[in-house]
Amino acid sequence: MRTPLVSVYIPTHNRANLLKKAVESVLRQTYPHVEILICDDGSTDNTEEVVNQLIERNSGKTIIYLKNEQARGACFSRNRCLQHSKGDFVTGLDDDDEFTPERIKAFIDFAHAKQINFLTSALMFHNGRFYKRDNSVAEEITFEDMGYKNVIGNQVFAPRNMFLDVGGFDETFPAWQDYDMWFRMIKKFGPCYRLNDATYIMNVNEQRKRITTGGNAHQGYQKFIFKHKKELSTNQLKSLYLRDIINRNDTISISDILKCGTVNTALEISKYWLRKNISGLDKIIALARSKKTS
Repeated sequence: MRTPLVSVYIPTHNRANLLKKAVESVLRQTYPHVEILICDDGSTDNTEEVVNQLIERNSGKTIIYLKNEQARGACFSRNRCLQHSKGDFVTGLDDDDEFTPERIKAFIDFAHAKQINFLTSALMFHNGRFYKRDNSVAEEITFEDMGYKNVIGNQVFAPRNMFLDVGGFDETFPAWQDYDMWFRMIKKFGPCYRLNDATYIMNVNEQRKRITTGGNAHQGYQKFIFKHKKELSTNQLKSLYLRDIINRNDTISISDILKCGTVNTALEISKYWLRKNISGLDKIIALARSKKTS
């Protein structure tokens, strides 16, 4: 039986210092049959030099470097990588994040054992000092689930044809592009399954927070609703409206919370309201937890 090839796409723009660490995390994978596709989106720093050094130092590995002469955006860059990829499976990595060494092997082993090949994983957040696992659990993610929020996150592992059959990433989206892509994939191919192990390290910093909460995020929300409104229920539309408010760090009223369509959404939005309206709540919760465990 032929061993599957996995393609990892990495779009990048003027982040040579971070890109090196991201690529090296893929080179350290315990699963050996991997190709790395880096699309440089018009960088003006030393990205090309850094990538060429990585290629020279890892002659036994497949690293493909693509460059856009002008910045065309992350979605264009991801799609360009998809077009040049040769893998049976494809997954992505942001240029400021990392894989744990066993990530790809975990996906391959699960896909082989369970015959489920549309996958994601739990996340590990890193703020430069501390690591913190997200609170997700192993579960099946349905089309219904995805109508309330991007339950999957920023990356999936799936057969290459699944990415191509839905037309790739929508290059008109300034944000929410991952959500739009997974929404279309899950609609066409059925549920995605989340593995319990946190094998994706998301490096969280102030720049990333600004991107998440900026004007582009609101435009992404508006485009998502315009594109998929007919497929969303009233409760799902309410949930996405409130999540857009949270992304913009805006004010949510008690009446907004009471209008939430589901209990789970109401509880999640309530936590945001409490943190925003009760000064020092995070410290109080942390103190209470420490006393409980002491």
